Amino acid sequence: MAGLEALLRPPASAAGVVRRLWGWAWPGLPIPWPILAYLAIMWTQFLGMQLAGVENVQRASRPYSFYIHHILDDPLRAAWSSITAPFLAFTWPQAIYVTVIFVFIGTRVFRLFGNFWGIVLFFATSVLGAVGAGLALHVIYPHISDWDLFRRAMYRSWGGGSVAGFGFAAIVAARSRHPWRYVALVMLWEANVVFWELRSYTTALHNMAFWPTFVLFRWVIRGPLPAPQLLLRPRRMRPTPDRTSAAT
Repeated sequence: MAGLEALLRPPASAAGVVRRLWGWAWPGLPIPWPILAYLAIMWTQFLGMQLAGVENVQRASRPYSFYIHHILDDPLRAAWSSITAPFLAFTWPQAIYVTVIFVFIGTRVFRLFGNFWGIVLFFATSVLGAVGAGLALHVIYPHISDWDLFRRAMYRSWGGGSVAGFGFAAIVAARSRHPWRYVALVMLWEANVVFWELRSYTTALHNMAFWPTFVLFRWVIRGPLPAPQLLLRPRRMRPTPDRTSAAT
């Protein structure tokens, strides 16, 4: 009977489908303050350069951008730039894209684990994607392939929070009731972005942040993360028993 009723039920209207999708995707208010702070910094940098008339924002942001060749040539600069680069935005599509990811997906991660772990995961997944894909590129170029796409990826500047955004998407997918549906949706979205917009090594950074994070939070870290107070609280020394008093 349930199957018959489903067949006889009139199809949902387009407005109903949109409302259902919005209810599924929208995390609700309030947006965690670290996400608002991050977006404020990113948009201030981007709009400030736009208002200043900077023609090439990516070139002007080079001192704070991440370069893959620095991983071996200048590790200290690579380490520093892997922290500063996520706060950059070079183009309007990138700025809007990152904003959507963090408002809709990043909010869920911060609510799952709190502000402390949300911030830690933001930087951890950024470094994982950038350094992991960068080391892979060092293996590929020029030893296996000297394709021009790999050469440009090695020496161009990188920036933006989409790598951390894909790490957050992996966490949400790993903790969802239907993880593989979520994974398929994310990969379909990435395939479309690559086809229509990116066509570069960017997808390697995204996938390097996504898949290890997904495996980690799906099969290794199953429960909640430890409270920050437990990590920051110094361990107390246990008093040693007085053997002489015990003997008497």
